[in-house]
Amino acid sequence: MIEGLQIDVKGSELKTMLENRLKYHKDKTKALLGNLEKLTDIEKTMDAEAEAIGKFSNASPRSSLESTIKKHKDQSIYYKFMVDHGVVDETYRLTETDLYKLGIQGRDY
Repeated sequence: MIEGLQIDVKGSELKTMLENRLKYHKDKTKALLGNLEKLTDIEKTMDAEAEAIGKFSNASPRSSLESTIKKHKDQSIYYKFMVDHGVVDETYRLTETDLYKLGIQGRDY
């Protein structure tokens, strides 16, 4: 008899899931870096306009965007390591935390 919910996943399937998470975080990093580049251009324009009318502001979404980029870069490193070191010929028993990390279970569940 099995008590509770036990999820067993083949190593090859787990590797595919990890590769998908790695791709997600790499793609997010790339997109966010593009947004950061656009933000730099916008900030330059806004700074020039503010200077022309004598207004200054230090409010900027830059630090939030930079923090999000770092988070996705760190996650890419984590998933790359997992992809490279998982044993494909084994079966893994996954926990709820594992399902969350694989993007199967959302935070709100």
